Amino acid sequence: MISAVAVPDSVPPGGATIQLVGNAPAGYNTNWIPSSSVSNPSALSTAAFVNQNSTFYFVASDGVCVDSIPIQVRTYEIFCEDPFIYVPNAFSPNNDGNNDVLYVRGNYIENMIFRVFNRWGELVFESTDPAKGWDGIYKERLCDPDVFTFYLDVNCFGGFKNVISGNVTLMR
Repeated sequence: MISAVAVPDSVPPGGATIQLVGNAPAGYNTNWIPSSSVSNPSALSTAAFVNQNSTFYFVASDGVCVDSIPIQVRTYEIFCEDPFIYVPNAFSPNNDGNNDVLYVRGNYIENMIFRVFNRWGELVFESTDPAKGWDGIYKERLCDPDVFTFYLDVNCFGGFKNVISGNVTLMR
């Protein structure tokens, strides 16, 4: 009995290298088709570069019988915009454990510059790390409830870019 899988079975656009893994009884000849898309077409495990929806076939033969298994690999789109890149419109840094820090949210962020300004245009927070958010402190003091402006310049995986700006309300 033969088997085969792709790891992972879905990849973002722009391409990714996946691992194709087949299993066949000892003595079987194996092949991956299309052979031009894999690094080693006769190996049980081989790398394949995928930049669009693709079907690979793992073919095994004992010299008399031939069996093949199709493996579909899907690509998915990355969007570098709302709702995939998201800045909440309010947060409440009151140490209750809920929404105490303002973070940029997004699974596809490669790099970013996130800036928050007060009503007088002063920069009150800046981060290039999505894991580092604003806790409502400026000049070592908790800011009063107010509306702040943010500016986000973000680069996402796949070469996508976006500039997002808006307002965020600091509540207590």
